[in-house]
Amino acid sequence: MSLKIFVTILFFFSFVCISVSNADVPVLRKMDNEENSVSLFSDKRTKKGSANAYESLRELEKEMKSGVDDISFPVMFSKYLTGCMDLNEHKKAKGFFLTLAEENPKSPHAITAKGIVTYGWWAENVLRHGLKKIDEAILIDKEAFFPRLCRAIYLSCLPGKFTVSIDEFNTLLETEKENTSNLLDVYSNLIRVYGEHGHYDIIEQVNKKLQKTERHIFKKINYSNTKSIVNIMYDSEIIKPHYPIVNNANTKRTNTSKDKHLSGDLTILEKSMERKVDDEAFGDIYKRYILLINQYQEANRAINFFENLTERYPQSPNALAASGMITYGLKGQILLQKGLVCIKSAIELEKDNFFSRISHATFNTRFPYGFMRSMRELSFMKQAEAGVHHRVRLINKRIELICSQHGHDSMPTENNESVIMRRL
Repeated sequence: MSLKIFVTILFFFSFVCISVSNADVPVLRKMDNEENSVSLFSDKRTKKGSANAYESLRELEKEMKSGVDDISFPVMFSKYLTGCMDLNEHKKAKGFFLTLAEENPKSPHAITAKGIVTYGWWAENVLRHGLKKIDEAILIDKEAFFPRLCRAIYLSCLPGKFTVSIDEFNTLLETEKENTSNLLDVYSNLIRVYGEHGHYDIIEQVNKKLQKTERHIFKKINYSNTKSIVNIMYDSEIIKPHYPIVNNANTKRTNTSKDKHLSGDLTILEKSMERKVDDEAFGDIYKRYILLINQYQEANRAINFFENLTERYPQSPNALAASGMITYGLKGQILLQKGLVCIKSAIELEKDNFFSRISHATFNTRFPYGFMRSMRELSFMKQAEAGVHHRVRLINKRIELICSQHGHDSMPTENNESVIMRRL
């Protein structure tokens, strides 16, 4: 199997798999500066509201401050978020819950709210900017494969956009049906996306089509002609690591002799992407680059590289799409991880806090393969809260919402529990 196919199957474009544990501090500092000059959300709603509406928000703020640990806090929290969204006051909400958490560092409610809003909403805004970059790339060249594939993948990582993502993939399957190499990339990523959203029954069908495409590619290769094989190799296939690829995402980073080799490999790939920024080989070099970035925790380097690449080539569809995936996609992921850490710390303060636990289960869906983790958490919560009917109803509603966002709309409410457990 060629390295191109090997890399495609293992670690294709998914920005959300990149380790960011050692990059988040400088990146967050930079994002915080950018946030001061950019509105939190990019929606087109005009900021309109009566004095009464703003007064209602101020009253809710007072009530949440005085009753931060009261049982009524989740209801006030929900009303406040609705009011802020109606008035397009997302930045106001972000600042309020940040301050509330600072003033109440031992309050599970305040810390959970900070994770959901201060980091979660901020992340969504950054991710929307990433999608805009990819859309800009497609506007420049509507036929370019790399940006269109990036868009299909990127959409699968946004809340409630799973079905839109699948529609994009289906369009790619139609437009690329005569290009077996591109078709292979589409099938490989489609399998991963279905898996991340819990559609394991569909994966087997897509995998058969993937294998058929692979066999078709191998038949076209003339194995007796060494020169022809060399000619189809891209830079990404020539570069091989000087050390084994391992997942050390949870290992403290130390400087070793292999860092010199890693830096050299990344530099070669960066120069190759810049040289072939408008070449169809760009996507293959990008894949190899992201593989190394992911495995060796060089997220900050990747963010900076693609940001600079876009500045140098502002009209390059490939550069814009890659920047959307990494510069914005990875920044959004850093913020989401910060939000999840907040909610986890709230649960550590009070393990039985229902608001924090159901928020954690919901927030988990924002991450790769988070759907099944969320379903597992909600299933256990439902069992634990079996005697508290209003909580069970809330859990069921949350399950229905999450299932709908991930393309499981046909799941009957009464069968939620059995379906969830069968898929674990």
